[in-house]
Formats: sequence, structure tokens, C-alpha cells
Amino acid sequence: MFYQDLTPEDEDRRRRRRERNKVAATKCRNKKKERTGKLVVESETLEVNNNALKTEIHSLEAERNELINLLQGHLPHCSKQQPSSRSYYGGHQNTVASHHAPSWSSVSG
Repeated sequence: MFYQDLTPEDEDRRRRRRERNKVAATKCRNKKKERTGKLVVESETLEVNNNALKTEIHSLEAERNELINLLQGHLPHCSKQQPSSRSYYGGHQNTVASHHAPSWSSVSG
């Protein structure tokens, strides 16, 4: 059946159905745009947070290295040398970390 052969009632039904479909399609497109916009904002926020965390990691690593260097400079003059402390990390940093680290049992109390 072609559109020319439709009765006036069928034409009216077809017109209403097309109008409802047009409204539904517009609503669907708007929802999709809204979801996409929210995802873009969330992605940008996560990227900013990720960059801040990376910056903090670099800062903490630099601070750690400074503290290790400071303690390594202190070790030759320290009267509290422990011969077994060098094996803690497998090298000179191990000596620093184990020599002046508090015991975890005393810290957790």
C-alpha cells in the first residue's frame, strides 16, 4: 500500500506516529549529548587528579632521595652502626633505611 492510497484516518495515524518518533529521536539525541558531556567533564576531572597524583609522586620520590642522601651522610659519623643493617635493601640505601627506622611494633601501639 502506497502513501497515496492511505485513508484519511491512516494518514492521520501515520502523521502522529512520525511526530512521536521525531520527538523520541530528539529526546534520545539530547540524552546522548548530556551523557557525553558528563563523561567529558568526568574524564577531564580524572585527568587533572591523575596529573596531581603524578606530581605528588615525583615530589615524594625527591623528598625520599633527599632523606636517603642526608642519612647516608650521617652514617659514617653515627655511633649506632649495625653490621647486619646493610642487607635490609641490598645496598647503601638499605643501611640508611634499617639503621634509623622505628620498629613497627612500637609505632602501631
